[in-house]
Amino acid sequence: MFGAIFKPRPYPAFVLLAIICTFIGVKLMRISHIAGSIVIAIGVVLLISFIRGLMIDLSINRAGILTTARVTSIERKSAMHKGKKEEWWDLHYTFADQSGAQHENTIEIWDDEEAARWKVGDSGKVRYHPDFPEEHRWLE
Repeated sequence: MFGAIFKPRPYPAFVLLAIICTFIGVKLMRISHIAGSIVIAIGVVLLISFIRGLMIDLSINRAGILTTARVTSIERKSAMHKGKKEEWWDLHYTFADQSGAQHENTIEIWDDEEAARWKVGDSGKVRYHPDFPEEHRWLE
């Protein structure tokens, strides 16, 4: 359960939310000590999640293991956003870590020319964290 709460998320917005939660929590402490403490705790969880995500990203870049991924499918997607139709491609791929376990993921490709480069069965490069293979980066 705590793994999901403290899942590494390297989103810079988490730092801003953590600061806002801390500020609101301090203000709430004057009204309700419990409510203020809860809001501050939420800010701390967001900050920890950001820091863990940043550390994992840095370690993937520094000590990540490079491997080959296989494209399993590529499909055209579209959706309406603010009244405008947006289109992209979802590239699905799999790769095996050092233990042989298979991992699947999807990346969005917004450029038609880039998407046209990829076909099912093509190989690409992935760099993954040696301790957390589910944390990986598609490189090409």
